[in-house]
Amino acid sequence: MFIPAFKKEKVKAIVTDVDGILTENRRNFKLYLPAVRALRIISRKIPIVLISANAYQVLAGLAKYLGIRGPVVAENGCVVFYKNKVYSVSRYSTRDIANDVLNKFRTYLKPSWQNNFRMYDFALKVKRNYIKKFDYIVELVKEYVNAQYGKYCYVQQTFRTIFLTPIDGGKARGMQKALEFIGINPDQVLGIGDGINDIDFLKISGLKATVANADKEVKEVVDYVSPYPSGRGFIDIVRRLFMQ
Repeated sequence: MFIPAFKKEKVKAIVTDVDGILTENRRNFKLYLPAVRALRIISRKIPIVLISANAYQVLAGLAKYLGIRGPVVAENGCVVFYKNKVYSVSRYSTRDIANDVLNKFRTYLKPSWQNNFRMYDFALKVKRNYIKKFDYIVELVKEYVNAQYGKYCYVQQTFRTIFLTPIDGGKARGMQKALEFIGINPDQVLGIGDGINDIDFLKISGLKATVANADKEVKEVVDYVSPYPSGRGFIDIVRRLFMQ
């Protein structure tokens, strides 16, 4: 159950991650269609904000086809897109750092195709034949980046992907910027996420929830963990919110 002190009337918006929350699972990009239907119904009542590590072009297109009119938060919080305008949250770009890291660890890493469209936060994919060494590779990259560029950026990770996020980025900052546009405070938000890079925005959300297949670190900071994974978990969460 959600924390008893939290009244559903206090929820003025939902801020939700996309991959692993609105998809069938964490390993593919197929949207879970029942979750899409639920999203459309909810969006008639309160604003929905999509928040993701993806480039803003990907998120803006997704929001349009889903029928969601709220802001979208992209590039791990570094960019907000709202009403056909792009707003920069971060002042720094990790493009050059990403190129250096890719060159140093080219045996293990390749650039994400989205890097052609990204502005501040850059994504590195672990090559398929090295995926079993993912944790080891992440630690190598973290050690190098912290030593060489610790003043400018930090390393985040999701399934098979490493992100180089500017020091003034992060989903929490992006969410706060997006909420300013719609006149809502973070403590009026239901935040839903499943990855380590979601923890910062979940911590400042009034109510926070996750799904059964989320990272364990996420489960430790939320108010509710659904017994169901990914898209099924999203439906469970919003049903509990609107039906409790």
